[in-house]
Amino acid sequence: MVRNFNRVKEQYIAIAPLTKKLYLIGPTGLTADVRLPNTEIIESTGSALEKNWLIIALAEDEGCALVAEEFEPGRYRGFFTTNLNLANRCLEVLKGAIRTQKIDI
Repeated sequence: MVRNFNRVKEQYIAIAPLTKKLYLIGPTGLTADVRLPNTEIIESTGSALEKNWLIIALAEDEGCALVAEEFEPGRYRGFFTTNLNLANRCLEVLKGAIRTQKIDI
């Protein structure tokens, strides 16, 4: 997951200041020394989501979500949406999957 983040970190650096809230779900140290405003890193270790690449970005009237599972090294299946209602629903489902973490919408 850190490898995936490092490939697109410049995009997140550009996007994070534009969001109301950006959620990155992954292992400890996912963003290393990168400062991302409006961003919450949600620890996924022990949640059965370790092989998933999950990003949810919410703005006032917009949102997007990427939900993908790595089924073999470097190969993913999942979906991306720019539908705000679906992005919010993804976040709600994640709240149930990661019970140890408080997620503020």
